[in-house]
Amino acid sequence: SLGGREVKPGFNVFRFANRIPLLFEGGNDVVTRCVQRLNWSTYKIDKNNDKIGVFVSIVSTKIPFKGTSKEYIGDENNEIAEAVDKAIKQCALQLRGKIVRAQVARDRKARKKQLVKYIPDVARAVFAMLAAAADADQPPSKRARIGAALWNIDEKWESNVLEQAREGEVSEKVLISKLEEHVQRSDHEQALEFAMQNSKDGLNEHLYLTPKTPAHEYVHEIRNSVCAFRL
Repeated sequence: SLGGREVKPGFNVFRFANRIPLLFEGGNDVVTRCVQRLNWSTYKIDKNNDKIGVFVSIVSTKIPFKGTSKEYIGDENNEIAEAVDKAIKQCALQLRGKIVRAQVARDRKARKKQLVKYIPDVARAVFAMLAAAADADQPPSKRARIGAALWNIDEKWESNVLEQAREGEVSEKVLISKLEEHVQRSDHEQALEFAMQNSKDGLNEHLYLTPKTPAHEYVHEIRNSVCAFRL
């Protein structure tokens, strides 16, 4: 586990043997030794500052306890040490995936917040340029040809946009709405791309519907940009 209110930073090892908690001699226990040997930075975990909880339960009819009080299991048993080390690594790997997804979600949220923050300024500047171009005697494409044009301009599209600006169909409010839609769509596309890259089977999910008739002929797949159906 990672985090928690009443957990101190660093390692918090909880050991059980046959469902009985082991409370003493934790520093010499095989679980503690395996935790200390593991390279936690590989799993995006800061062993000094993060609150790490490790719970290990060993169940057996013959547990090789050490000492007269039977409060810890020695690190000399290679089979137990390897099994505990493998189990901790598997759990840490699953935790790493959750940490990476949470970090990506936070980064995406922060990036979206920054983009949305500047939308009003961008919309205001773009609308000011459109209004100036609409009021000018010649469209920008005609004036650009006097000098060196940087790129090819679709004159039909330009004329349509300027006409919409003159009639009030394109306003600062409309530009803000369109920019917000674009940011939202880009955010969804990036989230979908991340999920596809980090999922072994992508986002495929098979859904089965029982036909009402005994004989059913399947039609061709119906595809769009989001999903595919076969009925």
